[in-house]
Amino acid sequence: MPRKKSRARSRTPVAKISIILIALTVVGLVALKTWLFFHSDRGRAWMLVRLGQERTPRATELLAHAVRSTLHVVGATEKESVPVEGPDHELRWSLQ
Repeated sequence: MPRKKSRARSRTPVAKISIILIALTVVGLVALKTWLFFHSDRGRAWMLVRLGQERTPRATELLAHAVRSTLHVVGATEKESVPVEGPDHELRWSLQ
């Protein structure tokens, strides 16, 4: 008496293609999200910290840009969003 084939083993070509397309879409979206992160200011700042370069002028510039953007969101004026260098050579913002 011949055995019946299991349905799980005999996938149709359409099912195989669908699985492959879904996997490629997921991989593509992850790659796009990663690329966008590393090309953003946040991603660049993260890379500088991970490489131990958080005290470089580029890292300071990225942080200053992030702070200025945040100050504009909360309604700070142009005068308040300009950093002033403190006595210890660190950037400071004065809000009133």
